[in-house]
Amino acid sequence: MYTPSALGPTPRSKRGLQSATKITPEALVTVKEALAAGITRGNLRGPAFHPVLRGVHARFDHPDPAGLPTLVKAALKTTNPMVLAASLTALILMGVQIPYRLARDQQIHVLAPTRGAYPERKQLKVHWSTKISDVPKVVTQQGIRSCDPIEAWMQVAKIAHHEELVQLGDQLVRRDNPLTTMAELRRRVAQCAGRRHIRKLRRALEDVRPGTQSIYETWLRRLSLDAGLPEPEINP
Repeated sequence: MYTPSALGPTPRSKRGLQSATKITPEALVTVKEALAAGITRGNLRGPAFHPVLRGVHARFDHPDPAGLPTLVKAALKTTNPMVLAASLTALILMGVQIPYRLARDQQIHVLAPTRGAYPERKQLKVHWSTKISDVPKVVTQQGIRSCDPIEAWMQVAKIAHHEELVQLGDQLVRRDNPLTTMAELRRRVAQCAGRRHIRKLRRALEDVRPGTQSIYETWLRRLSLDAGLPEPEINP
């Protein structure tokens, strides 16, 4: 998922590097920011810069220009400061293993405050919430503002089937570095009466078990039940 693409060509001369040295290797700049720093549009189109998303550029030697954190930072850089990483994208940023079918999703999911507050672009999937100020938020290890893991899990109910939701729920309460607790999961789901897909979320929650580490452990547990076997114990 989010396979890195090749970097642009290395500048052939010191002159090509001069414009790039006006920003740090890890920085991302919009066209407006680049112009304010004395970097011309021609410089941005040259070999010293790499386009990340439309309107956002990085230096040619950026350490990860096509990685998901970089793409999300670029997406959030060009819009309303209230916009958050959401759904699958938020879960991936928080280190959640994603079921195979969902992992083929190549879009960057974001949550915006009002329809039309974010320009539609290729690679972006925009979700909308007029109550975005009330959405529980976190800042990921990459420094990206995001919906919290439970909210992101609930958002995935729109595209995930039951077994995938159970696998992702197990990941939230996994053995090592859990992102939440069963008690908090139950509390949050109980508070969401009337939410879209709430029945789907309640049914998935009934099958979530704490203590696993891999989605394949969950898959095997669920497969055993489907075969009519007793539910396996987790880490007895």
